[in-house]
Amino acid sequence: MKITEPKRLFDSSLKITENLITNSQDKKWIISDLWISNSSDIEKYVTLKTEYQGEFDSVKRTLLEDVEIQPKQTIIIGNLVIEPNEKLYAYTNGTIHAHHDTEFEGENNDLIFVSKESGNSGNNITLEIKNPQVINSTLSCSVDNKAITISLATNNTTTPTKAKLTTNFLDPNNDLTFTSKICGTDSNNISVELINSSAPNTTLSLSKIDWALTVTLGTDANGNIITTASALKDLINGGQKLVDVSLAENNDGTGFVRAMAKTKLNDGIDATVTTTANDVISLLKSNEHLDKLVYIVKNKPHSGVGILRHFTNTGTHNNTVNFKYGELTKYDEKHFGITGVDIIGYGRSI
Repeated sequence: MKITEPKRLFDSSLKITENLITNSQDKKWIISDLWISNSSDIEKYVTLKTEYQGEFDSVKRTLLEDVEIQPKQTIIIGNLVIEPNEKLYAYTNGTIHAHHDTEFEGENNDLIFVSKESGNSGNNITLEIKNPQVINSTLSCSVDNKAITISLATNNTTTPTKAKLTTNFLDPNNDLTFTSKICGTDSNNISVELINSSAPNTTLSLSKIDWALTVTLGTDANGNIITTASALKDLINGGQKLVDVSLAENNDGTGFVRAMAKTKLNDGIDATVTTTANDVISLLKSNEHLDKLVYIVKNKPHSGVGILRHFTNTGTHNNTVNFKYGELTKYDEKHFGITGVDIIGYGRSI
């Protein structure tokens, strides 16, 4: 018998511990309604429909791992009776949703952000999780259309600092100080390399690849370096957004610089973050705009008690990522047909 109008079975006494956000193991996250039946025949599945949301299951497996049914509960829909010890089957009508899976350093802190809207439009959602790099900040979240920005909470344990590098060319008036534009350990990834081509009449030039700044120094007709510290400072300050360059103390910038092997800035320090993954999940309760846009769930086996870290995009201080993998395709019900669990030890009351 197929029941055309879905009806709730077991009322509130049926408990499903797994969320209906399910990973198909090919970068697709599925959100769906769930139907339960005592028949493996797909034509007989409409005995329960629920929009339950709970814990997230990180792998494609049985959804009904833990079902509780109150003793003597009447288990009848129409003329369909579920017998004691009878196996249930679960079916879904899943749709594919865009998402971002975090990969933070540390343990118990990874999250899954899943678009509530299915299809390609979810790919327009952007997410930024940032360390504000100030002490005593509070956890906050702003949503601008589909742009989510989460600023993590910090304590007063550590004052954030910018990474720096001061050259030591040993000649007068040719040393420079390179300082990251913002604070934090990310700035320790920035490197500077000064190249002497030894070729005649080389033009002073700058290139940037990811975190690396590379300068080819200018030379005269004999291949001698003719780039002054002041000229190098002006070139770099006008050509990138990673560092600020100033003349080192007691240098007037008139001296010619020297070649320098690739050298990283150092001593950049982050403010100390106190926000856990569970804290971010709780934002859904206080931010209605965020709650309308995404689900946030723990990425099992992560417990959610671990401290988060801000995102880092290689070679930039921009920490924004795009959701991916949203598709208009709807998964076939049979693709998601999953056998359930036995109901053991309960009699029926009719």
